[in-house]
Amino acid sequence: MGGPSGPTLCDQIAAAEMQRRKRIHNQAWSSVGACADAVFSRCVAISLRHRDDASRRANNTS
Repeated sequence: MGGPSGPTLCDQIAAAEMQRRKRIHNQAWSSVGACADAVFSRCVAISLRHRDDASRRANNTS
């Protein structure tokens, strides 16, 4: 029972599924990265604001 040479339909489906999973995985990671960037920049903004407030308070007391 010699099938056609080259990848069979099952192989092609499996390869397509692997590609799809890899693409979904990459999208998930990039969205995680974007979320982390947003959180990080918000934390930086908050800490900068606190530092500005503290320096303003120090200037007012002097």
